[in-house]
Amino acid sequence: MESVDYYELLGVQQSASIDEIKKAIRSIRREYRIMEGSPDPDQRRRAENAMSILSECERVLTDPNERAQYDAQYQNAAVRQVMEAQRQQKAKSEETCQQFYNSAQEYINKKNYARALVLIDEAEKYNVNHDILVPMSGAMCCEGMREFKLGLKYLGTALQYAMEEQSKEYEALIEDLFGITFFNLEDYANAEEAFDSAARACPDQPNYACRVVFIKTLQHKDAEALQIAQALSQKYPDDAYVRNVYINAIFWYVARVIASNNATDAMIANGDQGFDYWFTNTRQIEEARKYEQLLAQLGPVVPSDEVFCPPTSRNENIADMRRQLDYASKRSWDLPETKYLVALGIGWVVFAFIMFHFDPLIQGILLLILVTAAIVAFGLWRCYCYGWQYNRRICGGPINKTGLQVTA
Repeated sequence: MESVDYYELLGVQQSASIDEIKKAIRSIRREYRIMEGSPDPDQRRRAENAMSILSECERVLTDPNERAQYDAQYQNAAVRQVMEAQRQQKAKSEETCQQFYNSAQEYINKKNYARALVLIDEAEKYNVNHDILVPMSGAMCCEGMREFKLGLKYLGTALQYAMEEQSKEYEALIEDLFGITFFNLEDYANAEEAFDSAARACPDQPNYACRVVFIKTLQHKDAEALQIAQALSQKYPDDAYVRNVYINAIFWYVARVIASNNATDAMIANGDQGFDYWFTNTRQIEEARKYEQLLAQLGPVVPSDEVFCPPTSRNENIADMRRQLDYASKRSWDLPETKYLVALGIGWVVFAFIMFHFDPLIQGILLLILVTAAIVAFGLWRCYCYGWQYNRRICGGPINKTGLQVTA
C-alpha cells in the first residue's frame, strides 16, 4: 500500500489531467536538479531522495492502470486515514529528530561531547528518514571524547544508511572515517581495508587512495605503497597532495633500503655475513639512487592541510638521506690495513716452511695449496668486500660506526 500522497506532493487535484501532472512534476524536478549540483552533500542527498520519489510518482500517475489502482486506494477512507496518520507521525518524528539534532549541534560547538552524544542517541530514535548526518555526528562526538571504539558503532549505522541510499560519495566518506578511527586505534590492517574501500567507492577522488599509500607505508609495505603512489602521480600530475604523498612514499622506500644497508654493513664488519649480502645490498643501493634522482626532479614537499600529509621537515630528511646514499655508494673493494697483510704474509710463510718439511713433499705442497685457497676465500668472504681502510676513513671505523643511519 502506498504511503505517499502523490497528489499532495505535486499540489494538484485528484482529477488533474496527465498534462497537469507532468507539468507539476517538471516544475518540482527543476528545483531539485538545482539542489543536485549543490556543494552541500546533505542537500544533494535530499535532492536524490526527492527525485527518486518523483520518478515513482510519474510512473504511477501517468500510467492509466497504475493510477486507477492508486486512486482506488486513495478514495478508500480507511487507507486515507492510515496514510494521513503515517504522514503526521513521520512529520512529528522528523521534527523531533531535528530538534534533538539541533540541540546536539549546540553542545558539539561548545565541545561538550558527552551531552551532545546523549541528544544524538535521542535523535536517532526518531530518525525515520535515516538521515546520515545524525549517526555521523555521534561518531564526531566519540572522536572528540577519544572513544574511538564507541565511534565505530555510529559509523556502522551511517554506512548502512549510505548503502541504502546507494550514495557512493557518502559511502566513501564514511569508509574514510572508519580508516581514521582504526588508525587511531592502531589497527592498521583494518585501517588499510577501510581506506581501500573508500578509494574503490570514489575512484575519482585521489585523497582516499593517498590514505592507502600512507597506511601501507606505515606497515612497511613500501613497494606496494610506491606502486600506488606512482600510478596516482601519473593520473594526477598537477595535484599537490598526490605529489607530496608520492615524495613521501619514495622517501620511505629509499630510507628503508638505507636501514637495510646499515644492518648489512654492521653484519659484514663484525664477520656475520659476507660477499653475497654485500652484492645484494649494493644492487638495492643502486635502485635507491635511481629513486633519489627522481626525488630531485619532483622537488620539495610543500605545506598542506590534508590528513596524513608528510611534514615539510621531510625535506631535511631527504637531504640527509642523500648524504647517507653518498656514503653507501662509495663502498668499494679494498685491502685491509698493512698490519693485517703483514700478519697474513708471515703466517703463510711459517706455514709454508712447515709444510715443505713434510715427507713426502707432495703432501705438504697440496696441503699448502688448500690452506692458501682457504685463506683467500675467507678474505673474500669476510674481509675485502667491506673495504676496511676506505670505510674506516669515511665512516670512522667498521665496527664502532658502520656509517648509515636514517632520521625519520
